[in-house]
This record gives sequence, structure tokens and C-alpha cells, in this order.
Amino acid sequence: MEFEIRVPKGVKVGVWSVNGGVSVDGVSNEVRAGTVNGSVEASSTGGPVQASTVNGSVRATMGRWDGDQDLTFSSVNGSVVAEFTGDIDADIDLSTVNGRFQTDWPVTISGRIDPRRLRATLGKGGRRIRLSTVNGNVELRKRQGSHSRRWGILQHPLAESEIPMGVSYTGTLVRTGTERATLVKRTYGLVFVSVIVTMIGVAFCLSQPSLFEAVARHPFISMIAMFAPLWMALQARRSFPRNIILTLLFTFIEGIVIAPFLALAETRAPGVISQAGILTLSTFGVLTLYAAVSKRDFSAWGSFFIVGLWVLIATSLLNMFFQSAIASLWIAGATVLVFSGLLVFDTWRILRSGQYGQDDYVAAAVNIYLDLLNLFLALVSLLGGRRR
Repeated sequence: MEFEIRVPKGVKVGVWSVNGGVSVDGVSNEVRAGTVNGSVEASSTGGPVQASTVNGSVRATMGRWDGDQDLTFSSVNGSVVAEFTGDIDADIDLSTVNGRFQTDWPVTISGRIDPRRLRATLGKGGRRIRLSTVNGNVELRKRQGSHSRRWGILQHPLAESEIPMGVSYTGTLVRTGTERATLVKRTYGLVFVSVIVTMIGVAFCLSQPSLFEAVARHPFISMIAMFAPLWMALQARRSFPRNIILTLLFTFIEGIVIAPFLALAETRAPGVISQAGILTLSTFGVLTLYAAVSKRDFSAWGSFFIVGLWVLIATSLLNMFFQSAIASLWIAGATVLVFSGLLVFDTWRILRSGQYGQDDYVAAAVNIYLDLLNLFLALVSLLGGRRR
């Protein structure tokens, strides 16, 4: 069922629904529109607009905005877009849990940026504009026909100061070349050292028969001992040198934990370790180059491949009971695909997204290291299983 209501020019309009979308157009005075299940589109050429929903998107368009009335646009599951004509002076309050902020105006931020909420100033400030959602993007736009320039807002804490926003087509703050270079150097330097330390851990375990046997007999205890320093490293990720020491301790224990698996794989298929290592290195180079030179926004890859990772974990747990060799090969193939995608995503986050600061190299390096390690182990399983 659909209703169409016409009102005289210049009157205030208020429209509410429960199940269904709401659309208001051609009004020259104040507009208030809301629903529970459905999208809301509301526009006014001469008055303030208020719009809200629970399940659906919100899009509000305004012409002249006189007076000192605050504006609120909200949703729970859906994006929120507010569109204005010309320049405006306002204090903005933007919030989203799963999404990003975007604005066509330069804004001034005082203090630290909360990843889920941002308060900033447009122009001289004054009236307040609130845009909020849980799942979706939050955007402030200039109407078409106005001169606009897309500005992005980073979802990452910065130094406490007034920070003018940088320009970025990806919707994130553009960090300086020096910051990005420092992050890349620290991240990939730590990844390289971590790989070497893992190899030392493998060699150490192979040279200690009692340790080798204990790890092989108690894999779950070994994994707990491995993840403990990882958790501590991430908690102290900005506390140098403790973050480096804990990260390298984690990678050393990782080498000890995977040593029995690698020894068994090499025994069954001689040469498989070196082949998997060459393939991992080649894949790393190609995918890193692709993420670096591509103009694509890979932000959507993260949630997609994380879901794939959880599916892999559940499937692997089931296969522990069924012990299917064919299923193991399929799981290994899927693991290669998932961690290849995550490698591209994590590389994009480091090189292009602006989500990491120059002091966040531990978290960035751990992500790349785990992508490479799981990719390598999956290739070992795939190549070793193919030769049986």
C-alpha cells in the first residue's frame, strides 16, 4: 500500500511510519520524517530537516538553513547522508560502529579522533548537526551544482591538536609521505626479522628431541604458550622495546610449534618446504605490488575474507573428527585463497588507507606475518597432499 499526500506550499511537514519507506520532496519549510522499517528520503528548499529510521538508510537534502536549530539524522542499520547547499557553519557530531565518515567540507578536529565517533567544526561552528548509525557510512555532502571537494576523515587516533583534514579519494586522512615511509620501513623490517626468528625457532625445535616430542604430543598447550606473548605484544604495541621483544618471542615459539608439522611434511614429500617457501615469497611479492599500485578501495575485502576465515576454522575443526584427506586438500586450497585476500587487504591498510600511524607497526607487522605464515603452511599441505 502506498500513500501520496500533497500539502500547501510553505507549511511544516511531519511524516511517520512503521513498516515502509518515507519520501518527502518539494517542501519549502521544516520537515520531520521517520520510520522503523524502511528508508527515509526528505528534502526542503527553505527549512531544517530531521530524519530517522531503524532499518534502512537516511538521505536528507536541505536548501536554506536559517535560525539556530540543531539537526539530527539517525539510523541503526543503514547509511546516513545529509546534503546541504553552499557553505555552512556548524559543529558536527558523527558516529558509526561499522562504517566510515565522509565530508565534502574541510573540517577542524580538536583532540583525538575516536574510531567510532567524531566531533569537529565546519567553518565558524555554532549550530549542531548530528549524524549517527551503527552499520553504515555517515556522509556530509554538498548538493550537486555547488563547488565541492571530497574530504576524508580518518578512523584512527592522532596527536592531540587541531588537525586540518587532508584530501583523499579513499575517504581516509592522507598521511604525510614521511609517516607512511616510516610505517612501511618499520612494518616490513619487523616482518622480515620475524620470519628469520621463526626459522630459528624451527631449527631449535628440530635440534631438541625432547622439546620436539613434547610439542608433537601437546599441540594445544603449545598453542596457548604461543598466543600468550602475541596477546601481550598487541597490548603493548606502542611500548618500545617491549613490543618488539614480545613479538619476536611469539614468532620464535611459533617456529617451535610448527616444527613437527614441517618435519613430517618434508619426510613425506622431500623438497616441499623449499617449494612452498618460493611460492609464498612469489605470492607475497605479486600481491603486495598489486595492492600498492591498484587504485581500488579494498576496504570491503576485510569483512568478506574474515567471514571466510571463520568458515575455514569451523570446517577444519569438523575435519579433525572425520580425518578426510580430500577435505584437507580443499581446506588447504581455500586457506591459500583466504589469506591471499587478507594479504591484499592488510597491505592496502598499511600503504593506502591511512588507518595505521607510524607507531602502529607491531599490529601491522603481525597481520602481514600471520598472512604469510598461514599461506606458507597451506601451500605445504597442498603440495604435500598432492604428491601422496
